[in-house]
Amino acid sequence: MKEHPVFWPFDRFWTEVEQLIRRSRMPLQGPMIGVRVTETDREVIAVVEIPGLYRRHDLDVRVAENRLMVRGGTGSETRKGGESRPSLLQRSETYFFVAHPLPAPVDASRMKTELKENTLIVRIPKRKNAY
Repeated sequence: MKEHPVFWPFDRFWTEVEQLIRRSRMPLQGPMIGVRVTETDREVIAVVEIPGLYRRHDLDVRVAENRLMVRGGTGSETRKGGESRPSLLQRSETYFFVAHPLPAPVDASRMKTELKENTLIVRIPKRKNAY
């Protein structure tokens, strides 16, 4: 990816934050979202792996400023005892936001999404002048 000098202060900021977290030895937990973006002559295809996707949460998928943006939640729920009145109910939730640049200008109004288990597949046609 081409680096741009405008983003340099932000890169430095996140590097310093990461170093502070490592030095504090805080446990880092949360979803490790994986995004793979490919393109064909006519469309851009993004495959977003979301481990532990929590079915109760809605996914918000958008394209803005030629970036794919996905917002949602992951988590788990453990019940012990009866279904109607469990003796123990433990719920863990983590929210995430991913913004990934797209390799070509796209027509977001024709975007199609598909969810299979913990994988979100997003197909976005390229703009007519992009191919």
